[in-house]
Amino acid sequence: MAQPEHLAMITNPSMTQQSTPSTARHEKATVQKDHDIVNKSYPFWQRFLEITALSLCALSISCFLLYLSLHVSLIYPARFRVLVSIPLAYLITDLLSGTIHWAMDNWGSDTAPFVAPFRRHHLHPEEITQHDFVELNGNTCLVGLLATLLAWLSLLIPDTPWLATAVFLQVTLVFGVLTNSIHAWAHTSKNELPKILRFAQESNIILNRRHHQEHHRAPHHKNYAITNGLTNGVCDRFGYYEFLGKIVTSISGQQPRHKSILEETIQKNSDSLASRP
Repeated sequence: MAQPEHLAMITNPSMTQQSTPSTARHEKATVQKDHDIVNKSYPFWQRFLEITALSLCALSISCFLLYLSLHVSLIYPARFRVLVSIPLAYLITDLLSGTIHWAMDNWGSDTAPFVAPFRRHHLHPEEITQHDFVELNGNTCLVGLLATLLAWLSLLIPDTPWLATAVFLQVTLVFGVLTNSIHAWAHTSKNELPKILRFAQESNIILNRRHHQEHHRAPHHKNYAITNGLTNGVCDRFGYYEFLGKIVTSISGQQPRHKSILEETIQKNSDSLASRP
């Protein structure tokens, strides 16, 4: 069945705009203006917190590796659980990345700390490749501090299953810290990436570029997960984010932002079609 033109415009923005030298200059000016706005939404205190969180997470991971090297005898009895915990942590990290991404995209003010970069990213997706490591991954580490705290508390329990729990939490922390870098690589030109990262993308070991492009089509309501994207199919098929949205709406009375984006885009494109001769 042929797709209505106003809906086709939503999924294929190229139908509504073409790149010219004048539009390129305008976009560059808009990027700078928006970047200044985002800088105001990225205060010093937030960066200080993110640097502190990054440092604590790096210290935790290093100390945990040292702990394992000094207690190798503890690993063998829990070897199966430890081995299972690593891929499980990779999938859980992907799900968590999608849940946080969904929350930042759909709720809160456009200029709020932590929220603003997500909103800005939809306007200028490639700008994420210009951010430094702190700006990319510091906010993830703030959440990761909870994982590292629980990991060390798990080691206080003298039982091998809790060692696997600690490994699970620390591996989740590692993948979580790297998630936004993986996200940025999905927006980086292929010829600028090392071959090993291109291979990882094409093999779906990390977020696949083409897979993530689906999220950047209005109304930006699917493929939220950005670590490896492996949980996106299940979440979209079974309505995971719709379910969460209903819960938040029932509590707050607010609708998810992607619904207003869809309505605004349909209205804009309908007006554009109506104005054609």
